[in-house]
Amino acid sequence: MTAKKIKTAVVDKRDAANYLKRSMELRQSMRNNLVLENWNALVIDAVHAVISANDALTVAFTGVRCTSSNHLDAVELLKQSLPRELQPDVSRLARVISIKSHIEYGPSLVTKSEAEKIAKDAERFVDWAESALQKVR
Repeated sequence: MTAKKIKTAVVDKRDAANYLKRSMELRQSMRNNLVLENWNALVIDAVHAVISANDALTVAFTGVRCTSSNHLDAVELLKQSLPRELQPDVSRLARVISIKSHIEYGPSLVTKSEAEKIAKDAERFVDWAESALQKVR
């Protein structure tokens, strides 16, 4: 089976640390918004935290990041970039990214319950990404 062709940009592997730093800052902002009960801002921070963590991973492992307008292509690129033993945690990325357009551009607001579920997935994905990145340093 041929891998799906995904639009990417070449990035210096050393820049993976910058993407991870951005992810960590967004995760902290997400946590702050949890305390403040700013559910919509929390979810937007969560989405961007996992996107930055994903960029850190693909840059560290392959030297590319996804530039496709289809957000779920980032999930596919991660699957193509990671060793098989790291594949199971990719599902968290897909769950969080899949809501990006709806949350950022749709008319509905996020409930506390939805925000807490998304925050949990984002926390776990960013933690997992941080751990996976330790294996390539």
